[in-house]
Amino acid sequence: MSPAGLQNHRKSWSEGEDGQQRIQVGAEISKLLNDKAKAAKDRQNQFDDQISLHIHKLEIKKVITYWKTEYDQMTAFWMKENDKMSKACMKEIAVLKCSFHNTKDLERKICQLTLEKYHLTNTVRDKQKALVKSMCKLSQKEITIKQSETELTTKYKALAEKQEKEIQEIEDEWYQKASSTEEGIMLLTQQNAEL
Repeated sequence: MSPAGLQNHRKSWSEGEDGQQRIQVGAEISKLLNDKAKAAKDRQNQFDDQISLHIHKLEIKKVITYWKTEYDQMTAFWMKENDKMSKACMKEIAVLKCSFHNTKDLERKICQLTLEKYHLTNTVRDKQKALVKSMCKLSQKEITIKQSETELTTKYKALAEKQEKEIQEIEDEWYQKASSTEEGIMLLTQQNAEL
């Protein structure tokens, strides 16, 4: 075959079916690269979600610590105030016993002090109940976050395994097509050489 004929044969070969195969393989490679980029972006978004969840969890722990400290301080304060009131009541009762001979005045003072102590005790209990409720709500939120985190981790692992499998299948298919294309090119090259 003359050089001009060989040139025309090569030109027709590159523009024929093999050219279409090259374009198809190029399109598949481009699609594979786009899929890998999308998968990487999805993994980054899932990672960002886990980081956000972790930060939210740390904030809840800070709030729980803050309210526990507040609860402890409030309890200590009210216990101290209760002791002060009890001592004041006892002193007042002692003073009243010594200074008042009139039992009606003494009973009135004792009743008043008892009521004040009762109101103070109720106030302390109400504050303690409110703090306990707040801590329970925060604990429930923390449990919900832990459950969400576990679900996200499970979904992320399943998705990652699925993507790995799909990528492996695409790569295997691409390698198989590439090697069959290479074999076809080598066969055509050998046939051209024989011509």
